[in-house]
Amino acid sequence: MDNETVYLFSCYGAGLWGPIWGYIALKDDFNTVYGAAFDHKSETPGLGAEIATEWFQNNFKGKSIFDVLDMTVEEALKFFENVPSI
Repeated sequence: MDNETVYLFSCYGAGLWGPIWGYIALKDDFNTVYGAAFDHKSETPGLGAEIATEWFQNNFKGKSIFDVLDMTVEEALKFFENVPSI
């Protein structure tokens, strides 16, 4: 981390078949995502279960948290267009 300060936030919510939880690390500007990690207990195969994979979590690194939260459906589809289909 090269002496960077990052802030870790926990998050949780309901998945289709059970709880989903994770952590989001923000750089000291409280805007840039340093990293994200998510997990679940009982999601079915497909995008729900894929939240725990590295390829899904790496999509957020370096992105602005505010930009991600303000996306329209169309913008989110473009943002995730390189995520492989399941």
